Amino acid sequence: LLCDIVWERKVEVKEKPVLITLIDNSSSMLNYEDSSIVKNELSKVQKELEIKFGDKYEVLTLLVDGQTYSGKPDFKGETSDLSSGFDYIYNRFYNKNIGAIIFFSDGNFNRGVNPSLTAKKISLTPIYTIGIGDTIDKKDQMIQSVIVNEIALLNNQFPLEVTVQARKTGKISSKIRIKKGEKLISEKEIQYTDGKIDFVTEQFELQASELGFNEYTIEVVPVEGEFSYKNNIFKFYIEVLDARSKILILTEAPHPDISAIKSALEVNKNFDVETVLLEEFKNDSKKYELIVVYNPTPKIISKLDRTNTALWCVLTSNTSSQVVKQLNLGIDYPSSKRLDNVMGTFNPDFTLFEISELLKKSINDWGGIHVRFGEMKNRVGSVAIFQQVAGVTKKDPILYFIDRADRKIGVFAGEGLWRWKINDYRKNRNNKAFNELLTKTVQYLTIKANKDPLRIILPRRFKTSEQIELRAEFYNSSFEKIVIPDITFQLQIGEQKFNYDFAKRENDYLLSLGRLKEGKYQWTAKTVFNGKQYVKKGEFVVDNVSLEDLTIKSDFKILKQISKRSTGKFYELKDWIKATEDILKRKDQVNIVYKKSVFDDLIHFKWLFFLIIVLFGTEWLLRKYNGAY
Repeated sequence: LLCDIVWERKVEVKEKPVLITLIDNSSSMLNYEDSSIVKNELSKVQKELEIKFGDKYEVLTLLVDGQTYSGKPDFKGETSDLSSGFDYIYNRFYNKNIGAIIFFSDGNFNRGVNPSLTAKKISLTPIYTIGIGDTIDKKDQMIQSVIVNEIALLNNQFPLEVTVQARKTGKISSKIRIKKGEKLISEKEIQYTDGKIDFVTEQFELQASELGFNEYTIEVVPVEGEFSYKNNIFKFYIEVLDARSKILILTEAPHPDISAIKSALEVNKNFDVETVLLEEFKNDSKKYELIVVYNPTPKIISKLDRTNTALWCVLTSNTSSQVVKQLNLGIDYPSSKRLDNVMGTFNPDFTLFEISELLKKSINDWGGIHVRFGEMKNRVGSVAIFQQVAGVTKKDPILYFIDRADRKIGVFAGEGLWRWKINDYRKNRNNKAFNELLTKTVQYLTIKANKDPLRIILPRRFKTSEQIELRAEFYNSSFEKIVIPDITFQLQIGEQKFNYDFAKRENDYLLSLGRLKEGKYQWTAKTVFNGKQYVKKGEFVVDNVSLEDLTIKSDFKILKQISKRSTGKFYELKDWIKATEDILKRKDQVNIVYKKSVFDDLIHFKWLFFLIIVLFGTEWLLRKYNGAY
């Protein structure tokens, strides 16, 4: 025993054949006239198979919809990926003794590949397909496809395309109605010209007039005798954003440069540009993402002293060096009134944002711009464009940026932007490069860094078939991730509210909501740290995937093809018992018998243990009896 001896022995193993029942668990299985008996019938099937095959077979039931798993069928699957069922069997039971597969389905799939192609992998196994439903065309209208963007900009129009399929309706007319909430906002009459099978596509232009998620409903007016009304209705959500950045151009007097700046920025629809003279300025700078100050003066500075709004200062020949110092723009601005005509050249080490090769080349070709004569040292900024004189690049900046804790600042130290715009058009026959320079500058200045201590990470859209998981992060004053405070989460749909707590992990927080029903949800996350409360709010939508409602007839061709390729047979649901009789008659359904070596440690043999106890005990008794030790 101390030598750890291993004992080898041969054992005979009998492997019973496996009988796999694969059931299509998608909701389309209940779309037919016999759907009321499908659940009861399949419940009988499982019991009957246990009774009939339990002794000779290993009976196993699998369900397939969007994935393959074990359980009892409830026919709530929102997608049909039938090919995944055969993939699962092939991978899990590779080289196993599969006696037969009984596959219950309507033959329709809307995910994955054609199941008959995947079933070829296990073509040596007989597959008996049981068809559920019927293949008869029915009188019906359905919304076959909807094409629409998920996001629209406030006060803009967005397109919607709806395709309706009609079967056996005759040459009649119907209507497509578009509702926002409960309000009818658009309606079009459609005409079916074939009568047997028609496809009608209509386009709509809808107005994005309300911020946030807006619920829309498409309805096809029912006709008498339709098989199903469920596929006449389709709901979708549009997220309306006010993505436009409000930009103020503030000046004391008009100038051609101001017109050049405004026209370049207005090309981008995401910019809402307003030009205001100082005397008309209402000191409401907080409503703007960026203030472009042309020729800053003491009066303008006094108006902007208490704002943290991003600034873009354009310094001109009239700008005072004292004003530049007061604004703390990080350069020594010459006080001389003398002007110098310089070219611009792009700084190859500039990394704050990317610019195109066209713009890099164009900057060198745009000609001169007027700057103050004298040395203009830059101490703190990232320079994008340097001054160039007679082909020599100076260290003096034309365009540079300062990123402070409270705001971003851009500085253009020159006058004559309108010349650059004209020269750009003269050389390229467009203002693409000039517009890019100003657009990229403004985009950089208007993007704000997220410095909120509490962050909730979740997409804005989910599907009813998805498991929803949210992440949260919390940062301390040193901007280090911590998981000290507890974070609560409240979810609201309509009048219903649900409360949750985030689970702490090593570096962040996690919350699993599972699957949610269709609708628009508002959420609120809260936490308290060092006596201060932090709150984040938002919303998301859960879309219903209604692909299964589009199914109104079965596809037995696929089921027959699967059976034919695998030496099985096809039966309708009412005749499923014949499939079991066929399986029992097959002579290739046998046990596999094989021998395998089993290695056991000698110490695991119980009889040896008791033998040793008996021998030691006997010896002890004999020695004690004879008086010898």
